[in-house]
Amino acid sequence: MAFSFARTAGEVAILTALAPCASASTASAGAEPASIRVSTKTPGTRWHASSVKARNQAVPCTSQTQGGLSRMAGTPSALARSKTPTASGRLCTTTEILGLVTIRYLQFLTSGVTFPQSVPLRRAPLKPSLRLIALVLALIGAATGAWYFLKAPIVDAALVSRGLAVEAIYATGTVEPVRWAKVSPTVTARLVELFAHEGDVVKEGDKLARLDEGEARARVAELAAREIFLKQDLDRVERLARSEFASRQSSERAKSELGQVAQARAAAQKRLNEYVLLSPVSGTVFRRDGEPGEVMQPGQIMYWVGELKPLRVTAEIDEEDIVRLGPNQKALLKADAFPGEALVSSVAEITPKGDPVNKTYRVRLALPDDTRLLVGMTVEVNVIVRETPDALLVPAQALENGHIWVVRDGRAERRSVKAGVKGARQSEILDGVAEGETV
Repeated sequence: MAFSFARTAGEVAILTALAPCASASTASAGAEPASIRVSTKTPGTRWHASSVKARNQAVPCTSQTQGGLSRMAGTPSALARSKTPTASGRLCTTTEILGLVTIRYLQFLTSGVTFPQSVPLRRAPLKPSLRLIALVLALIGAATGAWYFLKAPIVDAALVSRGLAVEAIYATGTVEPVRWAKVSPTVTARLVELFAHEGDVVKEGDKLARLDEGEARARVAELAAREIFLKQDLDRVERLARSEFASRQSSERAKSELGQVAQARAAAQKRLNEYVLLSPVSGTVFRRDGEPGEVMQPGQIMYWVGELKPLRVTAEIDEEDIVRLGPNQKALLKADAFPGEALVSSVAEITPKGDPVNKTYRVRLALPDDTRLLVGMTVEVNVIVRETPDALLVPAQALENGHIWVVRDGRAERRSVKAGVKGARQSEILDGVAEGETV
């Protein structure tokens, strides 16, 4: 009797390892009928209710049949590739079919395959929920693998060495002349003429620029005319007062008004001088701002004039560090114009009053006459507070709250140490480590 599990008997699948063909005599023994129920619509899967009934009657086990069984079971078989029948009369029993159904059932649970009755097996697409679960599991696996390989932190190591330990106060400063001045107008007017340019050497009192004084001159002329009129009026009143045709009070009022106008005219005349900018010091014009035609405002700096030598550095120091500074204290300067070089300077002046807004104090550092720094350069200032020669040094970041990590026998151990001079890049260790150890 043919087994109606699929469209043809050759489509019946069974794993080769679980499906050895039995002999005809074994299959023909009087076994009880067997009935197998495969899935009854399990929630969350796309299974079709179906019933498979089989008896201990066998399908002829030819090479064609076994090839079909092997291909459906996913196991390659040499018999499936053979063109000649072998072991004619061998039978596939109900036990073998039961093993196949059980294995395929487990595969369908994990792959989402439908198993309709009397149709070929086909793979159904994964549900979105199963895809999401698979994606999450893949991400968890990737993260676990990354953690496994990256859980050991990568750190830098350095040898304990000897050298100069330096503790310094850091600030940023600007190079400027010791004697110099800023020139600004005191009135609002249009710039009409320039007498000096950048790089020019000027003397004290030389003209630098001229502003438009047209309105100011018109005001002077108006006051002068008023003054003349009041003088004539005063003469008339005084003549009348002498002839007793005018009171003495009228004469006094005329004199007072004339005096006020004379003072206003003199002030206006003096203000004419403010429309011409003069150099307050002798030296070189470092910088000039403003072009003819621009309207200049009071306090707007137009000229920087001063001597090229000597120079100094002006820096702002935090108020919490200012108490550690004093006159003639050594300082090292670094400028981008001279990379890798440390220029020597010293503290020349500390202003007695600080800036309450920025909470800083102004400090001036003297520069030698042969310095290569130029006016206007920005420099890094490091005022030396303490220094120790031939000290045991470790990287500053290796020291944490009086402890460092020391490599010993391939392992890092935490060790208490006594620190000395603490610098920005290196710190001195007084006790706890030895020269040559790795930290």
